[in-house]
Amino acid sequence: MTTEPEYGLLASRSLPDARMLGVEPLTYGAARLCIGPENGQWWEDFWDYDTAAEALVAFRKWDPAQAAEPSGWVRHAPSGRRRLRGDPANEEVRP
Repeated sequence: MTTEPEYGLLASRSLPDARMLGVEPLTYGAARLCIGPENGQWWEDFWDYDTAAEALVAFRKWDPAQAAEPSGWVRHAPSGRRRLRGDPANEEVRP
């Protein structure tokens, strides 16, 4: 269930495991899909998207209980991975 977004987020929703998903706006129209503790200050993990619209689509579709990562992201900064146009076949690591 999607709730009213937390301050500064484009969208947020609580998950059954007491975590939450959130979409943060970035510069130049990009956005970040984040997951972390529902009442925590820091995200556990996050994925960047070229546009806020793409991040919001992934936010609506992704079920973390079913898939380890959302789809369509272009950058996963914690691992250094990038995907050209969000395609897993184009994944590369840039430390």
